[in-house]
Amino acid sequence: LLEIDDWQADVRLNELLDEIELCLKRVIASRRFSERDEQIFRYYLFGGFSTREIAAFPEIKIVKKSIDNTVSKIKKELRYFLRKRIWEQG
Repeated sequence: LLEIDDWQADVRLNELLDEIELCLKRVIASRRFSERDEQIFRYYLFGGFSTREIAAFPEIKIVKKSIDNTVSKIKKELRYFLRKRIWEQG
């Protein structure tokens, strides 16, 4: 029984990650976010890096405050698209 619960949780997690990916693509496409902004957000969300750590990456080349703002804006837009998608499905 425990294995089934773990399997079901894994399936739900993968479904959620798929939804996040889909909505993240919509967010990036709908706004003027650059490839760098998407990369920053992916480091933050999927990589588990803090904004301070991301600011230290040589390829990023912007300060922590700008990264904080980018992450905040994308999170806000992502929440909007996820809520909209849930509303459409429900």
